[in-house]
Amino acid sequence: MLDLSPKTIFSYEYGSYKGFFAENLVLAELTSSWNKNMYSWNRNTAEIAFLLEYDNKIVPIEVKAGINTKAKSLKFFKERYLPRRSFLLSFHPMRSIKDDTIHLPLFMASKLQPFM
Repeated sequence: MLDLSPKTIFSYEYGSYKGFFAENLVLAELTSSWNKNMYSWNRNTAEIAFLLEYDNKIVPIEVKAGINTKAKSLKFFKERYLPRRSFLLSFHPMRSIKDDTIHLPLFMASKLQPFM
């Protein structure tokens, strides 16, 4: 739809569209593996890409396409609603847990359940 060449996509030089690509990838993975409606959350300038219900609890899922994975919106959401678990999905290949937030690569969006 953006008429981007494969060279542009593979070189990762498509500017502000990176976020759309990343969120679309995660949405496709989540809907195929969870078979549930997906919701997002926003308050003023804070926005969480996806909210997932698991075990009668709300689980926020933030998606980051760039290098910056500070996730201020996720921090704001966690301070306000105190979720037991949250996820930050990005292009980073590593997995880690920081402050009950699990950091995973984007391609693992369909594999969140074991981390819940």
